[in-house]
Amino acid sequence: MRILVLLALVAIAIASPLQQLWQYLTPSSYSINSVSVGNLTVVASSSPSSYSSGCFYILNKTDGKLLNTICPPGGASSTSYANGTFALLSYDGYVYLLNETTLNYSSVYIGTDYSYGIVLVPGGFVACYNGCAMFNYQGQAEWNVTGLNVLSNPAFNGTAIFVPDSISSSVVILDLNGKKIGTPIQLPEMPWSVAACGEYLAVKAVGGLYLYDLSSSPTLLWIRNDLGSYGQVVFLGNCSYLVVGASTKLSLLNVDGKLLYQVTYPLTIKSVGWNLGLAIGFGDGTLYFYYLNTTELKTITTLMTSNEAGAPITPIPMILPLAYFLYRKSDRLSRKR
Repeated sequence: MRILVLLALVAIAIASPLQQLWQYLTPSSYSINSVSVGNLTVVASSSPSSYSSGCFYILNKTDGKLLNTICPPGGASSTSYANGTFALLSYDGYVYLLNETTLNYSSVYIGTDYSYGIVLVPGGFVACYNGCAMFNYQGQAEWNVTGLNVLSNPAFNGTAIFVPDSISSSVVILDLNGKKIGTPIQLPEMPWSVAACGEYLAVKAVGGLYLYDLSSSPTLLWIRNDLGSYGQVVFLGNCSYLVVGASTKLSLLNVDGKLLYQVTYPLTIKSVGWNLGLAIGFGDGTLYFYYLNTTELKTITTLMTSNEAGAPITPIPMILPLAYFLYRKSDRLSRKR
């Protein structure tokens, strides 16, 4: 029985849940610090460590072909996508609103106080840095919240906005009117990336990954400290799985905190984005785009549930020699019979 389980694990390992569809290398080779995946296109923000230049690269989702490039004078900061529209934030305080069907775009000026993180919400977008503010599509401020320092995108789950504040090492929760909901979620370290889906909030801090239940007051469900430093986290569409890109590791987990699949790259992962396809941005300006088979993830979850150790799928180079040894051993035993 153990041999059968191991051979089943080999089959799953070979049938990786990730299938690479294409890759794109930005001409500048600057780090891809933000990526958003639409229904038709993928937009990557590539900028150097000085944040003084860089561009937004608009790519065809099917084949990775470059469709357009937007290079703000002050440098490309961050990206967000919702309902056919991309919001592209520059470090010099402009937001470029891009229609992914026509590829037409307009720009509005919101100021450099809100130039590090952005998320689209009904009626406009919320942008953050030295505080947060909501703007309509004409660039007019609806409200603002001060006293925050935000270095990455806020998250929106359809009802509330989740803001990672580096000053207080907490996540501040706002409603669509800019009013704070409850008390901030306090962390023992600085939050770096947040993702919200349904009744879950995931926080990738400088070190650990934290998952909270939002069904009543925010409740910490679990912490993992073995997934790499900094990085980004996203939920898959049904809120059952998370993808974390941190350091050189890409990790796929379920909401129970079990590590289902992990792969290590030779380069640092800077950004991840999901929308019926997984985009991964690297420090050298390379963007990978994958088809992610959630059926394989369900199969892995089932195998791990029946496996006492509950270990993630072993990388192929390690598991194949073991499988071959077990096969030869079982073959010798059958011949003796």
